[in-house]
Amino acid sequence: MNVTKLLNDIRASGIEVTADGEFLSLRAANEPSPEILQSLREYKTALLHLLRSEKSGWSADEWGDYFAERAAISEFDHGLSRTNAETNAFDLCVQEWLRQHPISSATGICDQCHQPTGLTQPYFKVCGIHNPANGWLHQQCAVQWHQARRDLAAAALNTLGVSNATSVV
Repeated sequence: MNVTKLLNDIRASGIEVTADGEFLSLRAANEPSPEILQSLREYKTALLHLLRSEKSGWSADEWGDYFAERAAISEFDHGLSRTNAETNAFDLCVQEWLRQHPISSATGICDQCHQPTGLTQPYFKVCGIHNPANGWLHQQCAVQWHQARRDLAAAALNTLGVSNATSVV
């Protein structure tokens, strides 16, 4: 599910959705349909991240400038084709978005499957001294978790007007 499309569809149906701590806050003239309520429940975590990204971090213009600068560096300084330069720039934007939006999970709870410890291992999600958020993942959940985070970053960037159709994140 494209979370950005879901959020846009919900907004188009006349529902204002905002992040309120760990909850989604809804304002609407009419009761949301059961389908919308189910989607809100199913994609709550991703929607919260997307809504928070709209309010924090860089502006759409700053993301656009970052993307354009990285694409230009890749193309002119490193000799990549424009298509490859844009793919590289988008991937760098995804990495930067993830760095700016770390998440931490409760100790002993897997961030992906939300099950308790068992074979849960500590996992540092952000490498760096400025924001070393750490969380927990089962070894078998790591690949899915990473892909979901990259998909979330790409969706957030698309919402901000930064996209690259050729990028595989």
